[in-house]
Amino acid sequence: VPPFAVTRRGNRLYGRGACDMKGSLAIGMAIMKTLHDSGAVWPGTVMFQAVMGEEMDEPGTRTLLKKGYTGDFAIVLEPTDLRIGPASRGVSWHKITLSGQPVHCGLAAPDAPDLMAYLSQVGLALAAYHHQISTQTHPLSPSPSCRVTQITAGEAHNATPARCEIIIDRRMLPGETYQQITAELDDILSRLKSAEPGFDYQLEFLEWNEPVVTSLESPLVETLIENIRDIGGLEPEIWGPPYGSDVRNFIYDAAIPTVNFGAGDYRVCHQPNEFVVADDLLTCARIVLGVVLDLVPQDSEPL
Repeated sequence: VPPFAVTRRGNRLYGRGACDMKGSLAIGMAIMKTLHDSGAVWPGTVMFQAVMGEEMDEPGTRTLLKKGYTGDFAIVLEPTDLRIGPASRGVSWHKITLSGQPVHCGLAAPDAPDLMAYLSQVGLALAAYHHQISTQTHPLSPSPSCRVTQITAGEAHNATPARCEIIIDRRMLPGETYQQITAELDDILSRLKSAEPGFDYQLEFLEWNEPVVTSLESPLVETLIENIRDIGGLEPEIWGPPYGSDVRNFIYDAAIPTVNFGAGDYRVCHQPNEFVVADDLLTCARIVLGVVLDLVPQDSEPL
């Protein structure tokens, strides 16, 4: 289907970003318009934030929070297939720089040091680390992981490299910190270096997205459960999203109880023929509107 136009086929709306996040933007705008057009005396404040950036920790939501645009509760309308996602798995990124003595391949002795051979040992050690941590579980989040995502090495096609840079993506459970991850990676590398003293390494922390969780006893989660049953006619499901979202900013930066909840299947996001089910958009909008009406503080001044 054409990526830059909406195409309706049956109950599906196709187009680039239909699921992530144009459908959710439409939900937010429809809720705000419904409240405005009702003419009702409104006893509190509802804020709709449509920010730029989120995929790589861009500062859209964080910027608004720092400017004082906060609240008592927040719902991030990420696609969850109408499931409640009260947690966000974190991620930390590190750079490992390996260094050694370069050797011309035509002149190298059979036992000459080879930085790429050392890299393979690092890769095997990180793979073992990944399998070790992937057995850890959390009731509200997928298991952690560790993956090599980028490798840069080599100066010429006929000489072994003197330097190799590796980027590590480490997914984190709520409660883990990037300092803990740094220490774990440093322990792995130091043990390898002790066995291969001819090579050296540097470990650098780059950035992280904080792992966060909202209690299932929060009024936000309890009210959302009630509205999913009463308005959506669905059995509420608690789910651990594998992706990160701006839930982390509301919880970590501003201590606001927040959940992921939205229409759509995250597995079609960023894909050709991305789509969202139209009926799910309507159901989600009605549920979220019900939550808004239930959670507005009744003792606040009307707008």
